[in-house]
Amino acid sequence: MFKSLAIKAVYRSDTCNILKDFYLPALEHTVSYDRAVGFFSVASLFSAAQGISALLENDGNMRLVVGGELSTEDIEAIELGYNVKGLAESYGRKIATDIDTVVDSLFKKRIEALSLLVASGRLDIQIAYKPKGMYHEKIGILTDSSSDKLIFQGSANETQYALISDYNFESINVFQSWVEELKPHYTPYIEGFKNLWEGTTKNVHIAPFPEALRDNLIKISKKTRPVFIEDELALSEGKDFSPPSKGKYDFTPAIPKMFKGNPFDLFDHQRAALNAWRGNGFTGILELATGAGKTVTAITGLVRIYQKTKRLCAIISVPYQNLADQWIEDLARFNINAFRCYGSKSEWHKDFSEMAMLYNMGSVDFICAVVVNRTFSTPHFQTILNEFEGDNLLFIGDECHHHSSERINKLLPQNASARMGLSATPWHYMDNDADVRLKRYYSNSVFEYNLEQALDDKVLTKYRYHVVPVEFTDKEITQYLEVSQKISQLFSYKKKVKENDKNLQALLLKRSRIIASAQNKFTELSKILEQRGIVDKFSLFYCGDGRVEDEASGDENRQIEQLSKLLHTNGWKTSRFTSRESTTIRHKLLDQFRIGIIDSLVAIRCLDEGIDIPVCKVAFMLASSTNPRQQVQRRGRILRKAEGKKYAEIYDFIVRMPEGNSDTSKYERQLLKKELTRVAEFASLAMNSGEVINSLLPLLDQYELSYLLAR
Repeated sequence: MFKSLAIKAVYRSDTCNILKDFYLPALEHTVSYDRAVGFFSVASLFSAAQGISALLENDGNMRLVVGGELSTEDIEAIELGYNVKGLAESYGRKIATDIDTVVDSLFKKRIEALSLLVASGRLDIQIAYKPKGMYHEKIGILTDSSSDKLIFQGSANETQYALISDYNFESINVFQSWVEELKPHYTPYIEGFKNLWEGTTKNVHIAPFPEALRDNLIKISKKTRPVFIEDELALSEGKDFSPPSKGKYDFTPAIPKMFKGNPFDLFDHQRAALNAWRGNGFTGILELATGAGKTVTAITGLVRIYQKTKRLCAIISVPYQNLADQWIEDLARFNINAFRCYGSKSEWHKDFSEMAMLYNMGSVDFICAVVVNRTFSTPHFQTILNEFEGDNLLFIGDECHHHSSERINKLLPQNASARMGLSATPWHYMDNDADVRLKRYYSNSVFEYNLEQALDDKVLTKYRYHVVPVEFTDKEITQYLEVSQKISQLFSYKKKVKENDKNLQALLLKRSRIIASAQNKFTELSKILEQRGIVDKFSLFYCGDGRVEDEASGDENRQIEQLSKLLHTNGWKTSRFTSRESTTIRHKLLDQFRIGIIDSLVAIRCLDEGIDIPVCKVAFMLASSTNPRQQVQRRGRILRKAEGKKYAEIYDFIVRMPEGNSDTSKYERQLLKKELTRVAEFASLAMNSGEVINSLLPLLDQYELSYLLAR
């Protein structure tokens, strides 16, 4: 930790080696690094990347602000309402081009370190523009795992000579947050960076990470070997440095000493899961509760197989790109530079096929690829996959329930000697044939670790559960009854109607949309927001994809539009997170959500699986399906542990008929039974379980449904 370091108040490059004496030792203990440098140039990136090799080894994260210069035309364009994003993209393209022209070895090593941070999702960059002059502040804020900070401020030469160590001169002042007397000196820097990052600094425009530069750094990362402290230190001292062909500079899978700022170790349930999988001949499904560490469990198993066999091809199939990016990030922590087999074919096919050829020839002994299911199903990927021999082929299926469909199941590598399926909810609640296909490929479930166990073991965060009853409007009652009667008629006409009957599925979907889009949910939500009286950062709102009538205008709009409007009116900064947003946009939204720029995300299904956002504290479920898988996944989104998170809260909106509608009692009971089956599961594990059950007992007794909440 920082307190164990001999930190000086001032460092000057004429009297000490600032990289060796300050940056490297401090960054070795850093979990979060905020940095602001001057003019946006290759030299400023070179300056900002000092010591980043140590941050890489420590699994730290970084936010970087660089200054951009505005011309008179640019200022006029901004005043006319044009976004600064276009200007940032222009700068990004120029810097990306400049990076490719620099030949200095130390610069290249630092850029490689930056690229690895970007590729693993641990670096974000913003550009700060001033209408007059140029943003040129130079500060750094380092935070260790004990939340102690080192704040430094000073100058660095950011001309072309900054790339030549003999010419580079720097001096910095350092302040320690645990020294109370220094608080007036360092507090303005901490608050200033926060305001700058959030775009609230007066007369400064903030633009996001230029896509051109991000893409360039991602490209560099794919060809980059691990960057270690020794590399940077040797090069900074003018020594020739050529990594040996063997040893730690290879991408050899290894168990990390540190993981996300803490010493690496598996939980007992993770060890038990791997032992069960190994005992079943390295095949089987691991049913691990959402948030219980299935990704780390699987990667640890992968590494141990390689360490035993010394030859391995690992293919990891995931449903979505956001989830794939998370796998890439975690694999990097185990010294695995996996191929990203998703996006445009041109971005992965050539490199992956060449490496596959080398592996099959015996020239390399390890290869790993993360592929999204859409790419996995293409002939381009299948052709490469079928060339691998099965003896040393490990296939990992994340959210493996997707592999139960006939289309994708038949494409799974039948020759893979090791197979691991991962899912909190592998089994389909309506399709036995799908379950048979899943078991046929992965074998049975060999280990289960459910939500109750995870809560008892404090692997997940405990939660409070609030049930919000909502009454149908007269119009909705009519619609609901009409559809329900048609469903009943369908069953009476076809005594053996199958659950996958198209007509039945269409009617069930229509009825679920009526429930999900009940208009009075907005009335009840407004009351809750008013009662809470605050904007809850890190909140999730789940809604349906149906339409709802706007009381003011009488117009029908999508529920998500009405919800976004309601939240905006109440002072919330929200963003939609749906399939309509591109993968790139969703990635940015998650980043902005994690750091608090956005208060909440309004989602339709897209946050159901795999997305890792531990900071979530409150979930408002305005729409839920009867699918148990969705219910488990949504609850798992907000139960991940995070610093300062004592417990989570869930508001669950359930629909019922208005009192006094005697003609609807039959369908009222059916409706409540469907809704309360979910409520029973959620309430049983909540901190306030007794309170929830007692509040619902009168309603349950009325319709003889009390047994649903019996434990």
